[in-house]
Amino acid sequence: MSNDSFSVSNTSNDSDYDFNDDNNLSETPEELYKNTQQVKNTKWKEVSSDERERDWLPTFKTRYGVKNCKLAPESEPFEFFALIFSEQVFEDLTSWTNKKASTKIDNSQRRKQKKSLWSNLSYQEMKAFVGILLAMGIIKLPNYRMYWDKLTKLFSVPGINEIMTEQRFEDIYGCLVLRDPSSKIESRLYEKIEPFVTQIITNSQFHYQPSQNLSVDESMISFSGRSSIKVFMPLKPIKIGLKAYVLCESSTGFVLNWDLHTGEIKDDDYGVTYKIVMKLTESYEGEGYVVFMDRFYTSLQLFTDLKMFNIGAVGTIQQNRAQLSKEHQESIQSLQYDEIIYFRNSEELLLSVWKDRKSVLVVSNYHQPEEEETERRTRRKDYTETTVPGEKVLLSIPKSIIDYTAHMGGVDHFDQVSQYYSPQIRTHRWYIKIFLHFLEISVVNSYTIYKNIVEQKGKKPLSHLEFRKQVIRGLVKEARIQKNIQSTHEKKMIRTNSLPTNLPTTIGNSNKTILVDLSDVRKQLDFASTSSKQNTNSQKTVLREENITTNKRKSTNNIKIELEEEINKCFLQEIPRDLGVIKKDNRKICEF
Repeated sequence: MSNDSFSVSNTSNDSDYDFNDDNNLSETPEELYKNTQQVKNTKWKEVSSDERERDWLPTFKTRYGVKNCKLAPESEPFEFFALIFSEQVFEDLTSWTNKKASTKIDNSQRRKQKKSLWSNLSYQEMKAFVGILLAMGIIKLPNYRMYWDKLTKLFSVPGINEIMTEQRFEDIYGCLVLRDPSSKIESRLYEKIEPFVTQIITNSQFHYQPSQNLSVDESMISFSGRSSIKVFMPLKPIKIGLKAYVLCESSTGFVLNWDLHTGEIKDDDYGVTYKIVMKLTESYEGEGYVVFMDRFYTSLQLFTDLKMFNIGAVGTIQQNRAQLSKEHQESIQSLQYDEIIYFRNSEELLLSVWKDRKSVLVVSNYHQPEEEETERRTRRKDYTETTVPGEKVLLSIPKSIIDYTAHMGGVDHFDQVSQYYSPQIRTHRWYIKIFLHFLEISVVNSYTIYKNIVEQKGKKPLSHLEFRKQVIRGLVKEARIQKNIQSTHEKKMIRTNSLPTNLPTTIGNSNKTILVDLSDVRKQLDFASTSSKQNTNSQKTVLREENITTNKRKSTNNIKIELEEEINKCFLQEIPRDLGVIKKDNRKICEF
């Protein structure tokens, strides 16, 4: 990994909160903020809890949840997945991959190498390919070739082998693109993924209306190949890879908007993070939504302009970016544990400062200077001589800080869920990692829609893993039917139906014997000689008397005679429970 190139910011020791070297993704329309006035040299004044301003945030009346969806709780999970990863997406991927393969794969060369020839990819094969990728996320192996391992069956996966050969999978994977390869890329790297990404995000917004609280944060996509857009963020769980900016619903982690860090546009007076947030939230203006963000994005200019679009905003902020006077900075530094101080500026932004272990600064464009009582256990770092470890204490915390803590984790929730079963396939093409990332977005978003519909009817939804398994079955279903592959359930039914239906009826049993109705046994017995090798695969039942020992065995002729006599004497016959195995070479076989 030492040879890989990646960008590291040198302007700060904490690259997770680097404001000067961050770049944005694509040009944000100027009309979003051309009429705004820059907030410079703002003046703060200290306010008390009694000094309240007018509540300007519109009452949130939007009906949130699933929309434009006619599916019922009984619908197949694959149908919910198809709402996000639609048929049009599959058709476009199929068409683009075929165009790429026509220029990349030479069948004449393959004939010389005696390899299987490329044939045009079908819609059903593309669905099966996506299903296999999702299955690889559940069944994780170090190398994708191990799924088709021919040397040993210990690691190979028969279910994947039946659906697609290794060569076919490699061909599709090698030719997969996220745009029409016949179109030319003008300047932006984002154009390589834009058609595919736009469809997934559009489908997500069309079928789901989020609740009031949203969150904006970065999401890292693991990638170790060579790329100019790869970044290094030491404070993230995934430290090296591609960085995306994501807008999620706070409560569910539903991805509403997405953009990629490409570093193609330079900074300006408004700042890069300003453009990021304005672009991500442009579909949710004027309805009373509230966006939560960390100090990477928070700026006084951004919060003032979001207020103009009737969007509430709450976020932590660095003290040197709050434009505080020296006097106010000293008053913050002099705060003692659990003390609170409020400031308000001329743009009616509220700065809440609460002293925990360190001073916590949160800016809001709609909150009032008020506190809430919150119960919290004594932490180890707060132990003193007078405290009891683990004791619950009541703390008075500003309302803006409580709301920030409760609603900031939407993107983290998505990252956590998506990492459970994400397919880990190595590639040197960065846009393939984006494709796998959006597979996870499609599954997580569709599961949120499914869960919402099922819980509205008072039913218990499937677990996330079971939902994912059902989606995979739906994706590979047509390919299995086309190849005449029987399901596991069908194979069990065939085994059950192949058993004889006219076996003797059990009447009763004792400790060592079983009572069997032998009225029709005479007709069914067929004593075959050991030299006969016919019907070797038929089911054979060997009868042996319990009192026969290994030292004293009776000949097969005596067994036949005794059985005939017993059948003639009585209607009910006792058959020993311990049935031994009679060797073929020296005995005759009693066969049903």
